[in-house]
Amino acid sequence: MLPIQSNLIRYLFALRVNSSLVWMPAHIQVELSCILAHTIAKRLPTAQARPWKKMIAKRDQSGIMNNFPIKANVLPPDIPWPIETTLFVYPIKKTYSKDDLILWELKLIGAGADHAMFMEVILPALEQIGFSPDSQWQRTNALWGNFEIQSVYTAKGPRWKPLIKAGKIDLRYKVLPTQWRKGLSLPDNPLRPLTRLSWLQSVELLLPRDNQSPTLANLVMAAAKRMAMIEKGPYATADDWLKSLPGEQKAVWRRAYKQARGIGVKKNHLKSNHSKSAHSIWQGNVQFKQALPPDLLAVLFVATIFHVGARTHYGWGSFVLN
Repeated sequence: MLPIQSNLIRYLFALRVNSSLVWMPAHIQVELSCILAHTIAKRLPTAQARPWKKMIAKRDQSGIMNNFPIKANVLPPDIPWPIETTLFVYPIKKTYSKDDLILWELKLIGAGADHAMFMEVILPALEQIGFSPDSQWQRTNALWGNFEIQSVYTAKGPRWKPLIKAGKIDLRYKVLPTQWRKGLSLPDNPLRPLTRLSWLQSVELLLPRDNQSPTLANLVMAAAKRMAMIEKGPYATADDWLKSLPGEQKAVWRRAYKQARGIGVKKNHLKSNHSKSAHSIWQGNVQFKQALPPDLLAVLFVATIFHVGARTHYGWGSFVLN
């Protein structure tokens, strides 16, 4: 059993490129977030659009909106959507040709896990920027205006179930914010113990810049802080959230933290980057001296799904265990 009961809807998109050449920017998630947010805000009624427009104004003030494509060494502002979301584009090429597929995942989290919002607002907005984006987003060989949605899947436990296939929507499919964990079990193969953690995106755990790479104990607490923000708001602490958990779930997190402090590192291939940040930002992987015990594995498995640290809206803080 997973040590959380949070709501989540995971959508996996397959976008088909319909132009001869598309260049993929370094910060594709940031561009996608900005352009999609602008399009969503224009589709919402005035009252519902207000927090979106407020968020867009903050991004405008940061200057990020006027610098597309964003250079790889630029640190994007941590200004997420008004609803808790994560956008994650799967490992990508720099260029795409006609009929190539681009895979990306949208996660609607906590109170934001609303399938009706997705169907009525987010999906039509994505369709619009695929064939007819605002002129301010159009540039030579950009993705915007040069793709179509081929298919959309939703996570149901360990499997992806089609919602849209070959352009046709399955209107009978009722997507629920609890189905992501139905039948989802921890990876447990004694012949292939999990001893390596690899970051798919940069991670910023809000630790001091002391050149010390993040530990497993840091990661467990970052995961608890992430869940606290989702369930109780941006100012909640990890302890606030842990105290609210049922007894056994709370015990799992406590044991996981204790186990994390006892795991030694065999090989550390983490590298710090983005010197402009006030906190350490890391990429790479780390291998441990022993297999991860069950409670620690359960907590880390949750963190692979919900991400950790800052800028999770852009897919930061994403990792895999292998």
